Amino acid sequence: MKKVKVLLLLIVVCSCSDYKHGNKLLEIDRNSFSDAIKLTGEKIITDKVFAPFSFHVLRDSILFVENKEAYPFYLGIYNLITGEKITEFAKRGRGPFEFLSAGFTSYAYNYNNSNNILIRDIVQHKISEYNFDSVIYMMGPYKPKLVKLPFYVEYFSRYDSSRYVCYNSYFLDSKRFNDVKKIFFYNINEGSPFELNCKYWTANVSGGYISISPDKSRIIVSHLHEDKIEVYDKNLELLKIIIGPDFIKPEYSLEYGDQVSFKPGKRYRGYKTSCHTDNSLYMIYLGLNGTDSKESYYNKPVEVFQFDWNGGLGNRYILDRYLFRLSISSDEKYLYGTSYDSIGEPELVRYSLK
Repeated sequence: MKKVKVLLLLIVVCSCSDYKHGNKLLEIDRNSFSDAIKLTGEKIITDKVFAPFSFHVLRDSILFVENKEAYPFYLGIYNLITGEKITEFAKRGRGPFEFLSAGFTSYAYNYNNSNNILIRDIVQHKISEYNFDSVIYMMGPYKPKLVKLPFYVEYFSRYDSSRYVCYNSYFLDSKRFNDVKKIFFYNINEGSPFELNCKYWTANVSGGYISISPDKSRIIVSHLHEDKIEVYDKNLELLKIIIGPDFIKPEYSLEYGDQVSFKPGKRYRGYKTSCHTDNSLYMIYLGLNGTDSKESYYNKPVEVFQFDWNGGLGNRYILDRYLFRLSISSDEKYLYGTSYDSIGEPELVRYSLK
């Protein structure tokens, strides 16, 4: 009789789970991937670059550099083979086409055929849309299209000429806090689609990288603080939820009355960043599940998970070091990443996938 009760309980639990997620939920472990492949990185010399913060490789031959400081430009473009500088842009200043910070949103860039790059100024909270060919060939002043997103958006991707897909930083997957929409379309010509009146500040513990498939039929969200990936269609209807391999579930606490933080002394981190091609997405996975917040994770080797645009699992790559930036060659034969050398300076590393 006891076994029957346990069996009935399991049926009820499974039924509730199915009712909540339908057949959308997929739980994975590290053995769920097609193959587990250990990779050793090769350092690429970048000694002609002055004071870099991070590197990306675009179009297989262009080194895109985010500088530590603007002297006077935040961003530089170099020849990957020769190391020679091609041009610089994103000038420091407070003018309409100047920056107080500048970062490349690699997770929103298609490494096969995209000519559009999005540069984010987190200080002035604005996005600059650049035509990459124009930046390279004009070799001088170039005025990008300026976009101002709502203050509660930190992660985004350009869907078309007038719309962005945005992640609401006031969303937190917990009924204790704000009841707001997680993912939404933002029309830059119309403004915010809804009023936001939230009781709690959650931006420090929320967020997700947004990548859009070439045909615009799939939108992938990889979460910063959980090992969760969501697949949406072009209407933002949820198609699939992928959870695992560590089943990270953050614990929260309140500070100063309305600021949501992680439980004191704990750190939670799922995905770091991603890059994609027409066929695949590659995501840096950290897998920090309640680790000691005082311990550095910059010397911890990471994994890179491969998915297709329907959320199908590819390979799991086990890297030999920590990476905090990621790019991919157009033929998907090489991964490039930014790591730290023995004295804490950024270095460009290449991994052969085939």
